[in-house]
Amino acid sequence: MRVTPNSINTQDILTAERERVLEIEAACADLPNLDQEKVGMIRCKAIEDGTPVSDVSGQLLHLLRASRATAPPIHSGHAPDTGAQGSSGPAILEAALLVRSGFGKLAEEQLGDRVMESSRSLDGASFVDLCRAGLQSEGKSIPTSSRNEMIRAAVSTYALPTALGNAMNRIMEKTYMDSPATWRSFCSVRSANDFKDHTSIRPSFTHPLEEVGADGELKHGGLKEATFPWSISTFGRMLTIPRQDIINDDLGFLDEVSPMMAKASLRKLADLVFSTLLAAPSSYFDASLGNLGTDAMGVPGLGAAIAAVRNQKDAESNNLDITPATLLVSPDKESDAKIALDSEFTERVAENTAGAVDEVRGTGNPQRQAVKLEVEPRLSNTTKFPTADSDDWYLFGRAEDVPMIVGFLDGQQAPTTEFFGLDHKVNSLAVSFRVYHDFGVALGDYRASYKSNVA
Repeated sequence: MRVTPNSINTQDILTAERERVLEIEAACADLPNLDQEKVGMIRCKAIEDGTPVSDVSGQLLHLLRASRATAPPIHSGHAPDTGAQGSSGPAILEAALLVRSGFGKLAEEQLGDRVMESSRSLDGASFVDLCRAGLQSEGKSIPTSSRNEMIRAAVSTYALPTALGNAMNRIMEKTYMDSPATWRSFCSVRSANDFKDHTSIRPSFTHPLEEVGADGELKHGGLKEATFPWSISTFGRMLTIPRQDIINDDLGFLDEVSPMMAKASLRKLADLVFSTLLAAPSSYFDASLGNLGTDAMGVPGLGAAIAAVRNQKDAESNNLDITPATLLVSPDKESDAKIALDSEFTERVAENTAGAVDEVRGTGNPQRQAVKLEVEPRLSNTTKFPTADSDDWYLFGRAEDVPMIVGFLDGQQAPTTEFFGLDHKVNSLAVSFRVYHDFGVALGDYRASYKSNVA
């Protein structure tokens, strides 16, 4: 990801941001037929995350469509026959694929009862049977010469490739969103509509409101050092399934490979987050900025870090009211961190005048449950991340304070799958899937981050 200074007009950025917020407010107004709680959530999240107005309109349209409670027609018989309806064939095949791969609950949640009922006749069907059903759903003749010809014909239709791609995407999205990721605790998630450099405003730019005089004139707020750039890149891989596995009815690429690819994408994103953090320059972590210390992980060091984050000010000495929220440590320091956060008491040693220990006293732990603990193994993986140090630890504000940014193209947080038929590679009898994910990472507001660089 590129993180380079831009020459920008900060006043124009502020004006554009105000216009974006006003347009979002207008888009979310006067929608009495929609769930107002959900509309409010879309509105608040969009304003907070910097979501483009076009994305907000898309979310509202999706909510409107969902509220209409329409469902595809129910079909009977061994194979779904959609006829002129057209749209339910892929959905029914997708439901059958998900059920067959052990994701029946996911299919029911996302495809609905009527689609599930229509797919019951395909319960237990082999992949070859699903190929036959895909051909029948489009009214196409079924080759009788061999299973190979039938599979070739089926993967050349619209219904089966669409069902396969959608099923893989749903499995990957569920796996991706359900998998733990430490960066979610302190990274602000943003949406980008292209691969160009984007510019965001630091939350700490805001200046306090001033009393308006009798002349009614409002003073302009400054935006010194208030912006930072970020952009999106594409990461992907091809996946090939041999023809023999399809004929042998091996659907492991759905129930095994799909989750593996989702986790691989999540690992790549996490690698990018922590390679960016570990390579942070002195303009982000520095003692002169009030966000770099040297204390070992423990109650005193954590207390000093919490105080440093709470005391952060802007260039005009206005308090920023940042709340420390996430403590990040390596696995080597997990026990020390849990002691610092979970112990009810800490030991205090009292010495006599000769310097010997007189007694050990217990005192209340002021940092008990003060912040959330996240344990990140990349902080001690010096093989892959040369600048990592297992003794170092970090303290971050809330994600909305933007310590770091993770951006996704069009807000798509899970990877995407596209399916190709048997003829995709002339020198290989196999079907192929293209898995790709568009994301980027950038350092955000240094005032919401603290690092202890333990000597």
